[in-house]
Amino acid sequence: MCKTTYVYALDPVKDCKSLLDAASPSAFTRVPLEVQEYIIGFLGPGSRSALGAALVCREWYPSAITLFYEEVEISTRRRFDQLVWLAFNNTRVRGQLATTRFITFRDQTCIPTFPLVLGAVLPSLSSLSISELRGPLHPTFFTALYQLSSITHLRLTAAWIYNFHQLRRLISALRNLKHLDIGDVKPLQVSDGAQTSTLHPTIFTPIPVRLQTLVLNVSSSVRPVLLVELIDWLVRTSICESLTALTLYGPPRIRRELAEQMGLLLQAAGSSLRMLKNPYFSASTPSLPFPIVNYDLSRNISLVQLNFRLHALYWNALADELCSILSSIRSPSLADIKMLYNWEPTELRGLPVSTKLNTLHAVMESAAYNNLTHVELNITVVDAFLERYVYRERREHELEAGLRALFAPWDERLGESFMLRTLW
Repeated sequence: MCKTTYVYALDPVKDCKSLLDAASPSAFTRVPLEVQEYIIGFLGPGSRSALGAALVCREWYPSAITLFYEEVEISTRRRFDQLVWLAFNNTRVRGQLATTRFITFRDQTCIPTFPLVLGAVLPSLSSLSISELRGPLHPTFFTALYQLSSITHLRLTAAWIYNFHQLRRLISALRNLKHLDIGDVKPLQVSDGAQTSTLHPTIFTPIPVRLQTLVLNVSSSVRPVLLVELIDWLVRTSICESLTALTLYGPPRIRRELAEQMGLLLQAAGSSLRMLKNPYFSASTPSLPFPIVNYDLSRNISLVQLNFRLHALYWNALADELCSILSSIRSPSLADIKMLYNWEPTELRGLPVSTKLNTLHAVMESAAYNNLTHVELNITVVDAFLERYVYRERREHELEAGLRALFAPWDERLGESFMLRTLW
């Protein structure tokens, strides 16, 4: 009699998984729902990951879909039309849009009709970002935008402003605006005479807007006349009298008339200003390439954090530049100073002269810096062509010795809180 033998093929992975599933309950019962929602919260608002998490299971849907609609980005007219159709024909989408906090427009054709069409379904909108704005806006746009009282943050970038009146009305329409970010905004290509007449604000009507933070791009692509008139309007209308943080970014140096206008902005902020980043203490003119702009920071008595760049090429000039900047500070609350210096290996040779150091050290030891807790100097090496490592290391040691002599009072008092960082 023939004996039959049966051989069973085992799948270790499949069998192991089935054993685990039989031995333990599902992840939804083992991990509390609050923990799962907390993990979902790490996904980016408006991201594909948030949308994917909403489609995983019924338990994840409420928190994930809310996160998905928290930030809406509209890059084409087709997407805008789809969103409008869903908002008025799908009650579930309309309810989710009621929780939207951030919205970004990257298509100029959607911007003029946005507040009229979607303003009523976005009661929680707090941040509005506009890119690629071109051409004039109809007066009804500003009237409808005024109804969006929940907006506190406005960001303009890659926008062509038809005239200054349009920019002024856009800012004034947001009566609860607290944070303004002006990045890469240009006037339309018109003649210089016409540009001056269209940009100049002839009426300075007081408005209720009081900014807390202001970010300005002063790059070379932005015509100085636009920023000068904008800052003049901000100062005259008292919009910046409650400003707590001012940040400027752009090229290492800017035109002198624009740098001087920044001084008026600092005076307007007064005692409310607590953080100042890159105030452009150096400017350029045809006759004098990089003069130091002497800002009066004596009114900014609540300043806590100061970030600025250094430009001098020689030790004596660097000591004078530091002395000019630090001697204007009167804030007893200043705790953090960060400096940035672009250094070429052929610059700052030897050690600074002691006569220059005495004046600078007297300023550093003044009462304005008694509460200073952190000083950081970041050095970026430009044209680091030094092939021999030994020579490069020697120049780096010479630079560090000179800088520690320059900042001796702070180096001795702060210890490890005084930081020198060199990036080759």
